[in-house]
Amino acid sequence: MKIKKSYFASEIDIREVKGNLWLLEELTYYSKLFQIKVTLKRKFIFDGASAPYRIRGLTHVRDYKYLRAACVHDGVCRIDCNLTWKQKALLYDECLKVLGMGRYERAKAYYPIRWLGSATKDPKLLANAKMYVRVEDFK
Repeated sequence: MKIKKSYFASEIDIREVKGNLWLLEELTYYSKLFQIKVTLKRKFIFDGASAPYRIRGLTHVRDYKYLRAACVHDGVCRIDCNLTWKQKALLYDECLKVLGMGRYERAKAYYPIRWLGSATKDPKLLANAKMYVRVEDFK
């Protein structure tokens, strides 16, 4: 099966617990750019775009509208998959585009991710991702 259009197959349902966000329902994203399906299962924990958010005023990615993109990016960054760091940042950019963010705002969100990479080194969050994140290749 070839993915012809990038899209989210579902909305996001989350709960904030001690500064982290917990998925309450499964979230699935299909990427045309990389021909992959990313599935984040219920109970996946993410931080809601911490890299661009740490640079105050740079972007409003932690807005609820764009949290699906942050969730997908955190998921792929915390597991071993066939994407480089640059590709993971481009996947994030693609997700933001699908969600309707303009080019200028996307650039402000993309470059901190590209330069800073994943901020998470917490072993508990990495173990959580290994249990709840799946990347399926369609190439």
